[in-house]
Amino acid sequence: MKVTNKEVIEKNKKKYGWFAKSDILGSYDFYTTIISLDSIEGTDLEAIKNDQVHLKKVKARTEKLRLSTYEKLKKVYPLAHHEYTHFIDSTSTLWGMKYLLEMKEAYQQNTKKYQSNELDFYKSRLFYNKVKSFRLPDYYTELGSAESRKPWRYIERAGNRFSLDGKVSDHPIFFVHFQNCDKEFLVRSPLSMISILESSAMAQELINNQDLIASLPGDKRAVQEALYNKEVMSLVYDKNLTEYSVCCHLISNDQHYSGVSNSLKACFLINRIVLNFPNVAFERLSQIENLDSILSIYEQQYIEKVRNGFKNRDYGTLFFVLSKLLPINSLESVPQILSGLELALEKLGSPLNQIKLESEEEMNAVYKDLIALPASIIDTIANSGMNNYGLINWSVSRLPFNKLELPCCYLGDLSETVILSKVDSPLSRLKLDDVFDELNAGQGWVEKLSEACI
Repeated sequence: MKVTNKEVIEKNKKKYGWFAKSDILGSYDFYTTIISLDSIEGTDLEAIKNDQVHLKKVKARTEKLRLSTYEKLKKVYPLAHHEYTHFIDSTSTLWGMKYLLEMKEAYQQNTKKYQSNELDFYKSRLFYNKVKSFRLPDYYTELGSAESRKPWRYIERAGNRFSLDGKVSDHPIFFVHFQNCDKEFLVRSPLSMISILESSAMAQELINNQDLIASLPGDKRAVQEALYNKEVMSLVYDKNLTEYSVCCHLISNDQHYSGVSNSLKACFLINRIVLNFPNVAFERLSQIENLDSILSIYEQQYIEKVRNGFKNRDYGTLFFVLSKLLPINSLESVPQILSGLELALEKLGSPLNQIKLESEEEMNAVYKDLIALPASIIDTIANSGMNNYGLINWSVSRLPFNKLELPCCYLGDLSETVILSKVDSPLSRLKLDDVFDELNAGQGWVEKLSEACI
């Protein structure tokens, strides 16, 4: 890895702030699709490799996991699960494939590399706006000065985004207002695209941590379980990070659930639907005549914001509605979460099987449009995205990383390697410096064009 590449990725992280507050040990870069695991070095992987004989016995259940080996694994794999989930969500879902298509369309307006037409330059500006909007501007998050005394209280609100010309648009935003136990204001957090993506990544990180802890002997398992639960709760109840945890809070509050584990698993399963939701289904939801009776607890003004959310294909709106329509006690188990989601979709007149068929049809169409454009390194990423899409079961709360086609990631010592999967693919063989050089050039064009829009 070139040092300059690392500097640019760090600059993007600070400039756009996608996961800047939550992902401090690693990052995913939306302009280059590159994963960085900054807190991990090659020596950490070597240390794990040296324990392979012991780990095989742990896998065979003839030995319990040693605490020293657990500490080595804990440093690497939960973080890797977190960041690679961002990659999968951004490449191997319908939402992700659309993002790759829009990236390719935007980057190929670069007049220095392609025979582009200035009438199509707007595609670069649209992509810039899209990427910038993943984490909503600070204006939409209001931070109070009260102390974060628990239990927290929650009030749901809805507003509208401002358009690029400063006018109030019809594109809604759903908020959660957090209060402490004394009803003092803590923070207002929007339900943004980053909120959705982060809840998926947090779920996969949590599941991997739980798997590691479960392999420890009883006495050590109890200690590490308590320490980890404390760590998770401190993150979820950090008022400075609520844009990243708001989905988890919303589900827990709706279900009167005091834990975190099943709330995050529910978020992940809801997101399999949300991130793969087809345009035709959004259109169908926007035309539901009895939306007020389906969401009967809300006033008409609120219902109209939901309808506008569907019209604008707003993923936060869809997450919000699915959370509201889950039957009570859905978080008691993963099967109950799944049956609850099926019931929620049926209430909306869009059965799960229908959504899956429509999603696959649109996924194929978007991919076809993508590969029809001039050849790019994005094609390799998208091809693996298509293959991964077919391997991911929407009804399973963990991603099958060992079966997926995954890219190399940058480590903190500037080396690169593939973690979590041994599947050989054109994607895994891509050199990250090559990926960076092509896609960062596209980013440079997009940013330059956006500066010209006055």
